[in-house]
Amino acid sequence: MPITEVGTHEKVAALIYLSATQPDNGECAAEALERQNAPMKGLSPDANGEIFLPAEAFADVMANDLPAKQSLVLAALQTPMNAATFGDKIGTAAWHEKPSFYLITKNYHALAHEVQQRFVKQINAKTKELDSGHLSMIAKPKELANWLIEIANLVNFYKTSHLKLVA
Repeated sequence: MPITEVGTHEKVAALIYLSATQPDNGECAAEALERQNAPMKGLSPDANGEIFLPAEAFADVMANDLPAKQSLVLAALQTPMNAATFGDKIGTAAWHEKPSFYLITKNYHALAHEVQQRFVKQINAKTKELDSGHLSMIAKPKELANWLIEIANLVNFYKTSHLKLVA
């Protein structure tokens, strides 16, 4: 979600979302999910407002395509999410003005494939699909890296040729 707003900076040429939500102007992540008929469920904060996924939930939601041992390690190392961040509103959504790219992960249990497709349509993003869960950077590192290189080359081509990469 942070790139949605900080992407408005003049030095940002394009936005890349990895199975993520894209709030619109004046909207927070929770509202964006509600608008896409995908409300957040089962993420209850503790007394300090932090969300920590137990190992079983982490394996299902975040690491469903990783080996069980690796999932357990990652679950133990996770940094809790502050629940309040889901209510932080975006000022200006950069995807209105900047070209956007979106990695659709077909097996991400927290953000269903069809919800990701609706977000893609909303922001008119160029896409890549991976048969992966949320942690595609661990499960499919080569595929993801190759796609990011393709995007960097494309954006650099347009930047150096003075042509415009259309949003």
